[in-house]
Amino acid sequence: SEDTYRVLTAVDAAVMVIDAAKGVEEQTIKLLEVSRLRSTPIITFVNKMDREVRSPISLLEEIESVLKIDCAPITWPIGMGKRFRGVFHLLNDRLMRFAPGEERRSDDTEVIEGLGNPQLDALYPEEVGELRSDIELIRGASTPFDLELFLAGMQSPVFFGSGVNNFGVQEVLQALID
Repeated sequence: SEDTYRVLTAVDAAVMVIDAAKGVEEQTIKLLEVSRLRSTPIITFVNKMDREVRSPISLLEEIESVLKIDCAPITWPIGMGKRFRGVFHLLNDRLMRFAPGEERRSDDTEVIEGLGNPQLDALYPEEVGELRSDIELIRGASTPFDLELFLAGMQSPVFFGSGVNNFGVQEVLQALID
């Protein structure tokens, strides 16, 4: 709506929510153009990872190519849909476990430190190989988060989660604070 456009001219930063099934939508393109005019810093939240959705890598490629903004993944999902296990925080080197069936994330979400932690192998024997491979690829192929590029509106830190389950939202809010 027109109110959204007016608000975007007055904000210090914005959170862009991408539906992981639909990808970049027309309204998102228009709103990002308004944000770009003012070099507004954008934090991206890729939502609905608890559903069967598109691959995270293809979503990042679409965001970069369609919206012309560099992505810097901060969290990375483990699985999707019924096999969504949580997210790995790339900067803090820890996994935050998702508990399927819980309507809201509790404050005592289990955290597993380190990508090489043997607990990952025990908990997710089918997923851990792909997780390690994806993170190696992301760390090697994507541009690391750069505060200056973010503040100039040229790079967006990217977080993955499930808004309806309040999973991954706290990390986005913490990023705004930081």
